[in-house]
Amino acid sequence: MTSPERTTDGAEPGPGGWLFWTGLALGWAVMAYAVRGALMDSGGTNPDQLVRWVIGGALVHDLVVAPLVTGVALLLAWRAPSWWGKPLGVAAAFSAIVVLFSWPVLRGYGRHPGNSSTLPRNYTAGVAWVIGGVWVVTLVLIGFRALRRGRMDRGEPS
Repeated sequence: MTSPERTTDGAEPGPGGWLFWTGLALGWAVMAYAVRGALMDSGGTNPDQLVRWVIGGALVHDLVVAPLVTGVALLLAWRAPSWWGKPLGVAAAFSAIVVLFSWPVLRGYGRHPGNSSTLPRNYTAGVAWVIGGVWVVTLVLIGFRALRRGRMDRGEPS
């Protein structure tokens, strides 16, 4: 029987090693602290809506966002050359993540008409700028890769 692979610090990778169990214990501790805080400050946190939001967010992610992003990534991996398909897949994933995490402010959850300091910015424009930046960087990267491929095809050093 072969021994499991070990990292340079002697920890076993994957489930079962001390890093896994330490991370698991710390993660559960952080989640327990967050739940305790939400329940102790129930007047400001509204636990019923928080539970609905967490469960709804998980369902939207698992039933809508993840399958769409996975489908786009698989389609790109199947049909597109890797030099431009992979960056497009990453940009699509980043865009989906930005929209998912921005959804509460985009929808205006927490905005109070009598308090102008709650959600004071144009978050739709901000999200558009972030997603636009992701796609500009992606297209620039693809352009550089195309230039490098062209040079390699002509036998020039890159």
